[in-house]
Parts: sequence; structure tokens; C-alpha cells
Amino acid sequence: MHIGLASSPNAAALVLNALDPAHPRAVDCVPTQAVTGGPLR
Repeated sequence: MHIGLASSPNAAALVLNALDPAHPRAVDCVPTQAVTGGPLR
């Protein structure tokens, strides 16, 4: 579901890396919920 991207930590890290490549952040592969995008930890 696309709505879950807004709160996905995976998507956030990827977007931040694309916007500021000089200061990359580690992208932790975290399983997320389909609708809310929240982590399943």
C-alpha cells in the first residue's frame, strides 16, 4: 500500500539519502506494516 510509505523508516532513510547524498544515513531493512508503514519491531 502506498499510504504506508509516509511513516516507513525504510522510505524515510532512502528519501533523506537522495536529498542529501553528502551525508548518507544507514538504511536498516526493517519489516513494516502494509497499511500504516510502522515498523514491526
